[in-house]
Amino acid sequence: MNIKNRKKVLFIIPSLDIGGTENICKTLFIELSKNIDLKIELLILNKNRKNNFYNDIESNFKENIFFSKHRNWFYISILLTKLIYFRDYSSIFCFNAETALIINIIKKLSIKKTKIIFRVNNSIKNKIYNFNNYIRARLIYIYHLISLQMSDIIIVQSFQMKSEIKDIIKSDHKIKVIYNTLSNKFSKDKSNFKKGSYLLFVGSFKPKKNPLMILKIYNQFIKNHKTKITLKMVGSGEEIRKIKKFIKENNLKNKVELIKPLSQNKLQLLYSKALCLVISSKYEGFPNVAIESLFCGTPLLAYKGIGGINELIENKTNGIIVSSYSINSYLEGLKMLLKIKFDRSKIINTSNKFNTNNLVQSYADIF
Repeated sequence: MNIKNRKKVLFIIPSLDIGGTENICKTLFIELSKNIDLKIELLILNKNRKNNFYNDIESNFKENIFFSKHRNWFYISILLTKLIYFRDYSSIFCFNAETALIINIIKKLSIKKTKIIFRVNNSIKNKIYNFNNYIRARLIYIYHLISLQMSDIIIVQSFQMKSEIKDIIKSDHKIKVIYNTLSNKFSKDKSNFKKGSYLLFVGSFKPKKNPLMILKIYNQFIKNHKTKITLKMVGSGEEIRKIKKFIKENNLKNKVELIKPLSQNKLQLLYSKALCLVISSKYEGFPNVAIESLFCGTPLLAYKGIGGINELIENKTNGIIVSSYSINSYLEGLKMLLKIKFDRSKIINTSNKFNTNNLVQSYADIF
């Protein structure tokens, strides 16, 4: 295709800090930038964040990345208006609801034919349920509802999410399920390691991920069993003080290791040696850490109500599904998991459906 005839696509994301959504954005941006039929540009809204994943992107691709100079949504809206009017994008791909809402309103006012694609990152129902502030929860529901109704295509990461959004907008004709992709930093030749004696938690130390839940599970586990199994927790965030306080009060200093966010190469080593990855989130869309763990041959322990878990875990083949979101239920699941002699190659095989090339092509077909 002639360069002038390439489809121009704009990605918009709040930041490229370490996180599942950010990792997907980075991977898609890099891989789709190699597609000769597409010209991908990326707008990062918050220049004051660290944007760790930005450093993973090759310099020639960085030429198509630009940052908003403002954090205020009024000025961001002016910038987005200029982009829609003057840069002639065939598609705009939004990674959060706020951006999708603003972009759709601008499109409506400009009478442009640009295709607006909204990728939903989390279970909207569970996100709202876990908000203590009723008014804010209703506002979140309203702007998600408007964003969903106005967008041309809605991308979700699991059939469970598709069913939930169908209930919200009363239709599923524009909802497409595309599973998350594995990071291109993960390599098969780095995953063949002897298992260690530790459980693993990977995620931000935020209420949504509920890191205190895994600490309570682990604390009760070692009280019930004489064991040398330890716990490694990889992440950072606002819950760190509560985590450290819990560790101190329960004399877990020599049992729990807190690890700051790692490069994905180093993270892969931790996954590969772990006995299992424990996912204790209150809600998810489709946890990237689960895919990464399976790719490394490490089983999962997670509650069935966490987004996409029933599509990720094949019970007793690559992990254990917990029936209720409680410490006792997780303890029973963990006890069962540790008795099973998992076949590492079978676990790795269950990650094949998240092949980056196939999933990237699914996105390319949408644009």
